[in-house]
Amino acid sequence: MRNRLLPGLFLLSAALLPAAQDRVLTKVDHARTVRMRGQVHSNALPQFDRGSVDPGMAIDHATVLLKPDSSLNDFLANQQLPGSPDYHRFLNSDEFGQRFGLSSADLAKVVSWLQSEGLKVDEVARGRHWITFSGTAAQAARTFHTEFHRFQVEGRMHFGNAGEPAIPAALESVVGGFTGLDDFATHVARPLPQTNLIGGAHGLSPDDFATIYNISPLYAAGIDGTGQKIAIAGEVNLNLTDVRSFRNTFGLPANDPDVILVGRDPGVNNNALLEADLDVEYAGAVARNAKIVYVYAADVFTAARYAIDQNLAPVLSVSFGACEAFSQISYRAVAQQANAQGITFLVASGDLGAATCDHASPVPQASKGAHASFPADLPEVTSVGGTMFNEGDSRYWSNNSTASTASALSYIPEVAWNESASLSSLTSGGGGPSQYFSKPFWQAGPGVPDDRFRDTPDVALASALGHDPYLVMWRGSLVAVGGTSAAAPAFAGIVALLNQSLVGRNLLARPGLGNINPALYRLAQSDKDAFHDITSGDNFVPCVQGSADCVNGSLGYAAGPGYDMATGLGSVDAAKLVAKWGNGDASTTTLSADATKVGAGDTVNLTATVKGVGATPTGTVTFVTSLDFALGSAQLANGSASISATAQSILAGDGKVYALYSGDAVYGSSVGATTIAATPPAAGSLVFVTVTPNPTNVVAVVGQAPLTVVFSEKAGVATTLTSATANGSNLSISSFFGGGSIPANGTLTSAPLVLAPASVPSDYALHFTGQDADGTTWSRDVTLHVASSPGPGLVPAIVLSSSPASVEQNPQADPSCQWSHQITVRETGGYYVSLVTLRQGSNDLSSNIQQLFGTTRLAPLGSLTANICLNSSNAPGNRVYQIAGVSEVSSTVSSSLAVNYTGPATAPATLAVSTKAINLTVADSGQSNSATFDVSFTGGSPQWNVNVLPVKPAWLTVTSSAGHVTLTASAAGLSKGVYNTTLAIEAAGSLPQSMTLPVTFAVGSSSGIAIGGVAHGASFKTAFAPGMVLSVFGSNLAPATILAASIPLPLSLAGVSATVNGVSAPFYFVSRGQINLQVPYETTAGAAVLAINNNGQVVSLPFTISTAAPGIFTANDGTLVPNATGKVGDTLLAFITGDGDQTPTLATGATPAAGTAVSRLPKARLPVSITIGGVPAPVVFNGLPSGLAGVTQLNFTVPNGVGSGVQDVVVTVGSVASPAAKLTIQ
Repeated sequence: MRNRLLPGLFLLSAALLPAAQDRVLTKVDHARTVRMRGQVHSNALPQFDRGSVDPGMAIDHATVLLKPDSSLNDFLANQQLPGSPDYHRFLNSDEFGQRFGLSSADLAKVVSWLQSEGLKVDEVARGRHWITFSGTAAQAARTFHTEFHRFQVEGRMHFGNAGEPAIPAALESVVGGFTGLDDFATHVARPLPQTNLIGGAHGLSPDDFATIYNISPLYAAGIDGTGQKIAIAGEVNLNLTDVRSFRNTFGLPANDPDVILVGRDPGVNNNALLEADLDVEYAGAVARNAKIVYVYAADVFTAARYAIDQNLAPVLSVSFGACEAFSQISYRAVAQQANAQGITFLVASGDLGAATCDHASPVPQASKGAHASFPADLPEVTSVGGTMFNEGDSRYWSNNSTASTASALSYIPEVAWNESASLSSLTSGGGGPSQYFSKPFWQAGPGVPDDRFRDTPDVALASALGHDPYLVMWRGSLVAVGGTSAAAPAFAGIVALLNQSLVGRNLLARPGLGNINPALYRLAQSDKDAFHDITSGDNFVPCVQGSADCVNGSLGYAAGPGYDMATGLGSVDAAKLVAKWGNGDASTTTLSADATKVGAGDTVNLTATVKGVGATPTGTVTFVTSLDFALGSAQLANGSASISATAQSILAGDGKVYALYSGDAVYGSSVGATTIAATPPAAGSLVFVTVTPNPTNVVAVVGQAPLTVVFSEKAGVATTLTSATANGSNLSISSFFGGGSIPANGTLTSAPLVLAPASVPSDYALHFTGQDADGTTWSRDVTLHVASSPGPGLVPAIVLSSSPASVEQNPQADPSCQWSHQITVRETGGYYVSLVTLRQGSNDLSSNIQQLFGTTRLAPLGSLTANICLNSSNAPGNRVYQIAGVSEVSSTVSSSLAVNYTGPATAPATLAVSTKAINLTVADSGQSNSATFDVSFTGGSPQWNVNVLPVKPAWLTVTSSAGHVTLTASAAGLSKGVYNTTLAIEAAGSLPQSMTLPVTFAVGSSSGIAIGGVAHGASFKTAFAPGMVLSVFGSNLAPATILAASIPLPLSLAGVSATVNGVSAPFYFVSRGQINLQVPYETTAGAAVLAINNNGQVVSLPFTISTAAPGIFTANDGTLVPNATGKVGDTLLAFITGDGDQTPTLATGATPAAGTAVSRLPKARLPVSITIGGVPAPVVFNGLPSGLAGVTQLNFTVPNGVGSGVQDVVVTVGSVASPAAKLTIQ
């Protein structure tokens, strides 16, 4: 028989709910404070700081987030466990506050503290876990014992707290964090609009969507959203005219949304308006008769929080997101309240693939590693990713549209959404693992990674922009829009239809399912035809070679059978999803353990047995504790599944263990439980320790790390944590463990820990000791595994170094360069940087940056090197070098370095090295290769050493002994490509004091590909500069001839990629015998290495870069184009490349935006001049026009004094002259 749940079976009255207990147990002493870690925004950095704010500046509707009761996690898990007394037992806001919020007494203490400092309390949440307040900056600074400053980021001025806020120590147990102490908009709405469909693509109308995802049968059955509500959160007032016009255009019934403003009006924002129109229109287009409640505020998360606390609707959709590492993870309590109240919270997974933190990158290439999007990463949220239709032909579309403009005929096969290549941007469905949140118990099944972290997305729907986008009414016009910003509200409409159906079938007493993820993952295993499993495509985006999580030039995840981090469980067949929800024959699950009482070091074997009437059940069993911690999963075999778990992992909670059966094609899900007890010692306390998540990823962002330690006492004896160490380093008890008191039969939970391993993977030895009141001591050890690279620090930073660090005078050298050394500037955070100032003591060398380094541009994780000379008139002594630049997010970054200049050595030896360069190759990853060279001296035996510049890469090992140096390069963990570094052999008391050797390591080297030579793209000479067009000649360079279709230029064509010194070089075109590419602007002057990777076959070639190498584009006969002739007084055109670095800065591969003012078009930083027949010609225009990349246009006037006939035209950039072009003067 089929299961049916009686309405109201598990609903209890508010009178039966346990009341919140007091947690503030000491007097609130304003003089005794603690700092709240992780409450300074990641952009509130010294390099952005522009000084203190006006003390009277208003801080409006800031929020203190309060910690919910620790029992909330158990309640939320039980809400989703069929058979549990709390299954689908949803609360209202007041009931939530009574049970899980602060007690009335504790709430009064927090309110009193804020008011006593002069702050105005605006609102106290009905759920009792947040309070909004307002005041002046001076009042807030006094209250939180910190300063408020202005910070300039990405060209905009912001305010924020400059230090961690302090709170009374008595409130530490209830205060979770703050929002609104700054105005950084870390959340970004990214609907992708266009006004015309690309290449005749179809636009999705509401009826198209209904046909493709099989919603039409629901409409036919009267399931159309009647009686349902959907809340949409936004950041701008809604244009009701757009909504009405949209519904009228597509034949939808009139149905105006309700509009609610929270706090101050945020004003006009066209991007946010597009998002609002999109969300409201498509949530209402799917659930056509549902009431849409649009809530907006200056901060979208404030709007969402209000919608939840006021219980405005059982479905909530948010289409905003942010880099997880920059987000306030305490906001999770808001999502938990939503679930507890039966609200299904849907969030767009993002439109940048796994490169969420690269949203400001000027180049379509990720450099900051894989990061999930917040709040899509929250376990309490259903993360909605993106797909793209893959018709292949026209059989899925009718040639004629209906009255509602629909033409789709059926479901259309889908692939993972990825338009990064076609749009030359980071554009694909968001997805990836959280670095903060442990994997929820319900996230199990085929394809789910065993990574112990919350993975996103959960489901996916159509999101493409250039291929079948959504049609949206925006500012009075119909535009085509893409992005997961469309998928989330559309799926919210489907959930509203599901609610209506379940209420109509008496499976719900009232609309609201809370967290639907447990049911989605169970249903994906038991009734797979409710989902379209997307097995093709990926969300890969291009990435910087050597950056975190970058594999073979791509960052992201591929679609595959079952779950994947590109499309989640896939898209849905709405009618089947609704019909199969809650169905299935009854099953029963029992759970047994081989021991019911265990000690701290024991292991427990758990066995789940699942039975049903008829066939033997199949599927998956997930074992979880009452802490919502997954112990493991196992497939049923003959109706049973078993795992082993440590007593530590079980008894960190209350000892309850649940076995969750997923269900299969016949049987519905069920749950079994058992309880494991601790065997207490004869005397003293018994403490169990759990670290979550473990393994972990450490995110190097100030104050945030995904690591929490829970101590549970099981013998009924209170005790105190006395010490904590990580790899021998002390962890502050007061900062992380709130004093260390562990109550009898209670728990102590740490604040987030910040650990920074020197290398990964690595293990941390965590050691804890404690003492009971009678002096009895105890200790516990836990091994924490850091599973993957922490990536860059996500903070722009540069480091300056010198080789050698102490420079001896060489009296035998030219008097202009008797002290010679190299300085190197390296970027470490994964950000583009433009260098602007350089000082040597009191000498300002800023105007010489380009001449010294060859460019002013510094690539993410890249480096630039300059040769420094001091002449003989200088005296020995220390000189301090200071260098500064501006990052891609407009922050100022700087570094300083002291270099010691000494007098000449007495009787210096002569240094010699047996080679000038080292080239190592391997055919595949995992292989290694070695080389040896000799270092010798004549006339002495000074001490010498080998340094790797600017820093030793992980792939290189260098050893030296008895005049021999051995290098070993290992390709383990490296993608195919060419990697390069520099060795410096340094010896004080020798001449020269230092010698450098370039080292090149080619992974994937193949004899099947060859570079015959390189040439200037205009002059075809062997002269090269940053930013220029470079022609590469050879064999098997590419599998086919393909031209770049648009600008920005692509970083890959036909599976071919290129780098110069490890920095990606974009293509104009590729072919078997020739490639034209742009040398990156970020290329330093001097020795360079070009690498070509043809689908895994790698070849490299050294060449030399100069600051400028101008060349004029000509016809085959050498005549100037487009003007081969002219007369005196004519204004003619010439096009050049090789003029070097440009100002204003323009990204490699990019072109100025159409309509850019002539005065703002990029041009060479160095002076440019033209001569005709040796006569200077006035240059009336010099700039890089829109539509070109790496090519400069020069407009010049033919001057008086030029003779008739064929004359040489020469362009000079700086002091470098181009080869001549021919111009006939009439």
